[in-house]
Amino acid sequence: MLFVFGYLVPGNDWPVTLIRVTEAVFVAATITCFFFAGTVRHDRPEFRRLLVTIGSISAGIGVVMPFELAPFFFDVRGEVMMASVMLILLYPFTILGFCLLFLLLTRSSV
Repeated sequence: MLFVFGYLVPGNDWPVTLIRVTEAVFVAATITCFFFAGTVRHDRPEFRRLLVTIGSISAGIGVVMPFELAPFFFDVRGEVMMASVMLILLYPFTILGFCLLFLLLTRSSV
């Protein structure tokens, strides 16, 4: 989603590039952690929990961050930007949701 917002911006500023790269890193970390958490052997549950934790944190941040930063791309008024800051309260819930989802999906494959 953030990639779409980034391409709608006229010009190519370095903050936009930084935000795109950050979002790509979150997506790559999520996919990598999910893949490796599904392939970990039975004798390494602590390593699987670590991978699930890292993957769910990056997935939760990667889902909420585009909506939080969207007002910066569209040059909106301050009230909308202040309202988007309220999305920070959603981070713990999305991270917890992805953590439970990852545990559920990787538990069945191990």
